[in-house]
Amino acid sequence: MYCEVGPSGKALSEPKVERCASVPCLHSTGCRDTPNGFRCDCEAGWTGARCEVNITPSLAGDCGRGCANGGACRGTECDCRPGKNCEIDIEECESNPCKYDGICLERSNTSLYQTPDSPPVLVGPQPHMLLPQVFYQPFSLENAGG
Repeated sequence: MYCEVGPSGKALSEPKVERCASVPCLHSTGCRDTPNGFRCDCEAGWTGARCEVNITPSLAGDCGRGCANGGACRGTECDCRPGKNCEIDIEECESNPCKYDGICLERSNTSLYQTPDSPPVLVGPQPHMLLPQVFYQPFSLENAGG
């Protein structure tokens, strides 16, 4: 606080600034103005000058809004690409991953392709397994050949 002596000899001070009036605390139970700024009283599980840092251990599957387009939740993060919550759908057939004149058909979280002389092959996050007329195998854009 800056003080100045007035004509009567009494100290004059600047008007008090109420910093908490702007609601600077994010996850708090209260805010207190201090001589140098403000102090937030953080809710349980939150810390930081503005109670902006979550320190609560995340529960398995705690990804906020969840993961779209088949993304897997790992702690608080979605394991997928692209988009923070996997909201950007990947067009697997766009890179033309089917070899030998195969035809690619998009399905939810998988792509189905068939070559002229072979049974249909479903590619996606499934484990290897042989079913009647359909062969399942893992698929990723890195090895799609596109």
